[in-house]
Amino acid sequence: MAGGQGGAAGLAVEIVRIPVAGAEAAARLRAAIADATRDGGYLAPPRCASVRAFAAAADGAKAGAAQPAGEPAAGSAGEVVAIVEWASRAAHDEAAAEPAAAAFIGAVGEEAAGPPSTGWYAELR
Repeated sequence: MAGGQGGAAGLAVEIVRIPVAGAEAAARLRAAIADATRDGGYLAPPRCASVRAFAAAADGAKAGAAQPAGEPAAGSAGEVVAIVEWASRAAHDEAAAEPAAAAFIGAVGEEAAGPPSTGWYAELR
């Protein structure tokens, strides 16, 4: 189911890989993600069950040295990976239709060094 669409019912997991230009951009992106989890934010409960973000410098990623977002390994470029657990794919779609989603996507775009890639996963049962 990797890369496909999440199941119609049950938890849907979205993995977003965002290229960034350095540790400062990764830290600002982490702050944007944290803001979006607050009440009324795009990534707020109950639609979004949880968000975990990680950062890796380009040189650290080659060595497999991913670190929690805001604490990237040394290097001038890398990526932030967000693992987002949605209550369902429909919950994501509802959240994406709200103004908070546009604000969040704009904030991500300001920090991204290129277009993000997204994959959807469903829990194996």
